[in-house]
Amino acid sequence: MQSTTPYTETNNQPLFYIPQYGEFNAEQWGSYHRLDLRADYQTQIFGLESTIYIEVLNVYGSKTVQELEYNIDYSDFEKDYQFPDMPLPSIGITLNF
Repeated sequence: MQSTTPYTETNNQPLFYIPQYGEFNAEQWGSYHRLDLRADYQTQIFGLESTIYIEVLNVYGSKTVQELEYNIDYSDFEKDYQFPDMPLPSIGITLNF
């Protein structure tokens, strides 16, 4: 983002800001990587085909920027990280009717 131009009407207060973008793809983020692990066990529960699983998303806690959230006049931003940004274990059961 290079700069912004305020859009004003009669009262000279900016209604919103129009971003002035830089050259396309002039800046890029680094490579993205994440490790998700999952183990499935197929069985029958109450006579129904079932899968019991355990998984861990983002095993080594990679923080990957998903987007930049700018303030109203585009003068500052915060990084928004992809979910999850830390290891997230879970277990579950799938039943097929």
